[in-house]
Parts: sequence; C-alpha cells; structure tokens
Amino acid sequence: MLYINNKMKRIYIFAVFIALLLPCAALVSCSPVALYSEGDGELRVVCTTFAPFEFAREVGGDRVTVTILQDSGADLHNYTATSATLDALANADVFIYVGGSSDEKWVPDAVEASGNKELLTLCLMDYVTAIHAELENDWLEHDHDHEHEHNGDGHEHSGDEHIWTSVKNAKIIVSEIQKAFSQKDFDGADIYSENAAEYTKRLDELDAEFSAVVATASKKLLVFADRFPFVYLMHDYLIPYRAAFSGCSTEVNASFETQVQLINSVKSNNLAYILTIEGDDKTLAESIADQTGCKILSLNSMQSIKRADIEAGADYIEIMKQNLEVLKEALK
Repeated sequence: MLYINNKMKRIYIFAVFIALLLPCAALVSCSPVALYSEGDGELRVVCTTFAPFEFAREVGGDRVTVTILQDSGADLHNYTATSATLDALANADVFIYVGGSSDEKWVPDAVEASGNKELLTLCLMDYVTAIHAELENDWLEHDHDHEHEHNGDGHEHSGDEHIWTSVKNAKIIVSEIQKAFSQKDFDGADIYSENAAEYTKRLDELDAEFSAVVATASKKLLVFADRFPFVYLMHDYLIPYRAAFSGCSTEVNASFETQVQLINSVKSNNLAYILTIEGDDKTLAESIADQTGCKILSLNSMQSIKRADIEAGADYIEIMKQNLEVLKEALK
C-alpha cells in the first residue's frame, strides 16, 4: 500500500508540473507508448536522445539497461514530458541529458517531480566548450574557445545544443558517462573503463579520418541551405561555412537577402554542392540548386532517429562515417 501511495504522489506532482509548465497538457496522451529500452543490466540508465543512448549502451555493455526518451523522430526542441518520462526517471540510477535551452524547459522539474533522491544526473553540456553557430562562422576570426550569448530575450544560453556532432566532444562525453556509471556501480568500474577505452579508440580513428579528409580538401567552404546543427563539427576541423539558419533556429523561410548571400557564396567559390540536414524539406536547397547548377548533399545530425532506426541497428560511428563521405564529396 505504501508503494501505491508513493506512486500516486509522484503522479500527482507530475500532473501539477505539466499543468503549470505546459499549457497544451490536455493534448498529452493518457496512455503514452512505452519507452524504448535495451539491455537487462541492473544499472538503469535514462537518456534523452539517440547519441547519449548510443554512448551509454557502448560504455555500459551487459551491466546496464538503457532507456531513450525521444525516439519518435520529432524535433528535440519540442519534446513534451509525459507520465512515462516521470516513471522512467523515478526508477533510474543515472539520467543523461544534453542540456541547453530545450532541456531547461522541463528537465529540472521532471527530475524533482520523479521523487528519485538517488538519481545521478549528467548534463553533457557541462563538460564541453559550448559555442553558438554564427551563420557566417565569425568564430574563425576570433577566440575559438569562448562561449556565446545568443537570444533576443536577454537570457543567457549555453550555446548550440548539438554537441554530439563533434567526434571530439563524443570522446569527452564517453569519458564522463564512464565516470558516472563507475560512481553508481563501483563493482563494474573496470568493465566500464575497458568499454569506454575501446570505444574511444574507435572515435580516435574516426577523428583522424575527418582530419585527413579536410587536410587534403580542394574546396575550403561549405554552404548549408538549411538549419545548421554542425557548428561543433566545423569548429573541430576549422571548416569555413555559410548557413541559412542556426542549429536551434525555428525559422523555416530564408529571407531574400539570405538566399542571395548563399547563391553568391556557391557561385563565387565555384561549389558543386550545397548541403542540407536529414529531412524532407529541401525547398531552399532546391531553389539555390536551380539557380547555381549545384547538387544537393545531406548530413545526418541524428536529431530524427526513430525507434525503428534503433531497432534496425542505427550506429553513431557508422552515421558519422556516412557524414564523412558526404564531406569528402562536398570538399573535393
């Protein structure tokens, strides 16, 4: 009876949390689809998105059960917490989330509402150098390691949230996940350390491949006719870029001035390709391609990974290798 009362209390607190923070709470399903999990280990881990989910299962191996919250392919910036979110957090040992303005909207309240006082939370943006995607990469002319304030509302934000698009950041994240797992499961510390070392070795090899491709590239500029969640990848290898929108932008229609600038960049640099991210809307890219004769290539930001993709074997390193091939073509 005590368990039932505690659970009812958590649900009540969460209901208040949803009502206060989410005016559209009435649209949230009363019977949400069960969250996707892998593994049957005793260490219970909850991750918000695909990349940390992938890193967690690689580091954790057989000792963890890993659950992902966002597996619908919907934009991570519009995530709505549900009662399933609360239940997952209430029963977890470790909660791994990216951080940034999107998570600020719901994570602290959901963690508190879960009632899980033993939950170890890991905010990944706390461990990397956060930057913001200026549309014309002003960072190339300034200090590469500074943080940016970006938003007209006067609030400080910690930078672009798409930190996993950097292989170098991925190595840092893997290390922090290994530390968190070892803290909660000391008996498995050696296993976590070994798994992290092996996976980091693979990331080191991938990092070297990216460096080699950029070092031998003929072209020195990339043009994105889309949102731009790849600022960390560009920053890693000092690749100049032009982009229609920032990575976290909610804009969908580029101004006439922006379109002209992108077209001029393609023409003046004699580029054969213009880039987009995954997704069906290629309207802007197609317009620029029509006016310049360039072709369209797409990079996968892993924001739209669905449950079916995970079940089919979606793999961070393989996706980044595919992105590497796209960059090789775009820069040749």
